[in-house]
Amino acid sequence: MDMTLRPATPAERIYAYKQSADIGSHCGAVGCLRGDMGEDGQALHTTWEDCCGHLWTTGFLVDREKVLDALRLDERYGGVLKDRDTLTAYCKKHPESDMGRYDPEYVFRLDTEQYTYFLRLCPDDLEFDFELFPYRRDLFDLHMEQSEKGIRFITPNFKELFTIPDGDPIRIITGNGEIRDRVARFVDEYHVELFTDYNSTLYLLHDFAEKAERTGSRVIPLRSSLPDKCFSITSTADEIIIITKGEMFRCPAGARAEGMTAREGATAANEAMGVTKAQEAAMLFGSIYGWDKPGADPKYYNEQGEPIKFKQRNHGDAR
Repeated sequence: MDMTLRPATPAERIYAYKQSADIGSHCGAVGCLRGDMGEDGQALHTTWEDCCGHLWTTGFLVDREKVLDALRLDERYGGVLKDRDTLTAYCKKHPESDMGRYDPEYVFRLDTEQYTYFLRLCPDDLEFDFELFPYRRDLFDLHMEQSEKGIRFITPNFKELFTIPDGDPIRIITGNGEIRDRVARFVDEYHVELFTDYNSTLYLLHDFAEKAERTGSRVIPLRSSLPDKCFSITSTADEIIIITKGEMFRCPAGARAEGMTAREGATAANEAMGVTKAQEAAMLFGSIYGWDKPGADPKYYNEQGEPIKFKQRNHGDAR
């Protein structure tokens, strides 16, 4: 069988999990095939769970079985599902597909002529070895094209507050100061689904804006492009501070290495954590002026942490 197999991109990885009915209907999610290779790691036991039952067709079933056979028997695809040892070796060979979680998970995208599959490999899981999530390719590609625009949060007057990528979290700060963190998922350009660990709620974006205003709530993005914490310096450049994403409070970092300036100490600490200068600049801006402002997004800074100057359009002389 001819198909393509590659590590999933960061934007694609969220589709290697079960989708809600609303999201699934938009992106063509057929269901989930879970596989277990048994105690000896040589068998293949599978179970199936529907997402959008109307997408289950004879044509899909034939396609899915060909994909499974190719992943088990065709060396062009590494025989990734041949047995547990081969699966584990394949994961180690492709570290770029690692989700970076405590329990290792590796995600790959497969494409056939009519379907897209996301394969999540779990070499250390005690319950199953992999999950395979098929999507009807035309619906999935259209959904991804639309979701690339991001999720646009607005005011009741339709003024844009901020835009975040699909799958990024937001923080809702209620009128009485309660904090509620939610993961935002793109449904279509008018709807968002907000997830907790236990449930999800579908909102029309305008209705969500009206509810926030009515309850006196503020909504800020917790951008995945920002680290959870970083180091920076005070305006007088004589003290190192710690900035936490989503918080306006900045706390002193304490002592620094002897002979280092505050700037040198903050830079060294950030480099050790993999925090870029653009991220530090965005974190500092957010902690001072607000996390919902454009300046709290690292894409607006260059590699040196300096604001990027965008060219303005020349509209000509006013008539």
